[in-house]
Amino acid sequence: MQITMMQSMMGAASQAGNTSMEYTEGQTYDMTMPWQIELAQVFIANGWAKTKGRKKQTKVVAPTEAKVRARNEDGTLKADDPSTTDVNEAWEDAKPKRKSRKTSSK
Repeated sequence: MQITMMQSMMGAASQAGNTSMEYTEGQTYDMTMPWQIELAQVFIANGWAKTKGRKKQTKVVAPTEAKVRARNEDGTLKADDPSTTDVNEAWEDAKPKRKSRKTSSK
């Protein structure tokens, strides 16, 4: 796997992780060892690098019902789990708005 750095970032330079190096913006690196591939995936997932030579596939989705950003129980936005390619957990179907009931005070 080859990656091109989108921004300079420090990362492991050995399998043991006891040395580090600067991966420089604009440079291409061959990531062939399992520990390098894992590091490359972290760089890519965070937007610090992109794979070289392969175009990112875009999926065309037909419009369906309205979607809204999904939220965790504490109100923060949910992230998409990259391991589930057929489901995007960051979005959910819009729920119909509830009509508020006015209570009469006597």
